[in-house]
Amino acid sequence: MKNYYSRRKNAINIIKVIAFTAVFIILLQSISVLVFPNKTAVIYSNKKRDAYSFINEPRNTIQIAAVGNSNLYSGFSPIDFWKKQRITSVVCASAGQTVKESRLLIDQLFQYQKPKLVLIEADMIYGYSIRSKNDVNSINSLNEFFTKMNPDLFKQDVENIFTVFKYHNCIRGKHNKNGVLNTYGYKYNSKKVPLKSNKYMIPCNSVEPISDYVENQLDLLIKKCKENNSDVLIVAMPAASSWDYERHNAIKKYASKSKVPFIDLNLHCDEIGIDMKNCYRDKGIHLNYKGAKAATEFLGKYISSQYHINPCSDEAIKNDWDNNCAAFELFRNKHKPKKDTTANGQTE
Repeated sequence: MKNYYSRRKNAINIIKVIAFTAVFIILLQSISVLVFPNKTAVIYSNKKRDAYSFINEPRNTIQIAAVGNSNLYSGFSPIDFWKKQRITSVVCASAGQTVKESRLLIDQLFQYQKPKLVLIEADMIYGYSIRSKNDVNSINSLNEFFTKMNPDLFKQDVENIFTVFKYHNCIRGKHNKNGVLNTYGYKYNSKKVPLKSNKYMIPCNSVEPISDYVENQLDLLIKKCKENNSDVLIVAMPAASSWDYERHNAIKKYASKSKVPFIDLNLHCDEIGIDMKNCYRDKGIHLNYKGAKAATEFLGKYISSQYHINPCSDEAIKNDWDNNCAAFELFRNKHKPKKDTTANGQTE
């Protein structure tokens, strides 16, 4: 009899825990939807706001979408792309953005936009790779398990389910409805850090492997794009400090296997006009505006030669983009330094 009452008491406690958990989840989801729906949350998050700028654009007006990490939002300028190609585009990128995060972001993008082309920036493929150049042979299935259990990846899952965690800091903030410069995800920076000449793209046959987990996420990302009738182009933006020929070989191999085009801008720096003295804003990882403008122009010419994307014909959209271009130029002129200075404040 005692065992019966003991089991019954344990069962009741388990039911209470399950019920409490269920109610807690429902409350969190309700708060996320009511307080921070996607369109509202995008206004507040400093890190994610620009990555989700497509939400605030008229539906089905974005022709090219690009996903990646800070290399992308530093190196591709939709406004400069518009000036040359008259094609609309957005950058869906944030610092340290992973392939999985990009996949989830693309899932949301297709609810608002129908881009003809999706650019996938290659550097993020190695952002959470468990393989390092110094320890390639020590990898096993246990490593793959811990990659999937990475706290940052788990954090992404929670944030994507409950947006209240992603945007909790904005409860105390205020949204400035006026004077917001729309750069369609690009983050302007004119800072210049001169670097020594660096021949980092030295041809070789070796490959830096992509982790199985990341490759699986990349497969799902590309599959989602194709299901929505979007072409895919993998792009490696110039990055003197974080890119090399081993990574180039790996992405080239993956792209060939996946039947997806791949262009590595690191192989075209001379043609683009990227130089170590004037085009980076840090130690060779991120392009400044001078570098981004040149890389964007080169990429625009490549896309126009490989894809049949008609220039935007909607007059209202064209006017909106032209107005944002004008605002961007005013912003640049206002923030243009009086003298050409390096990061150390020395004039050249």
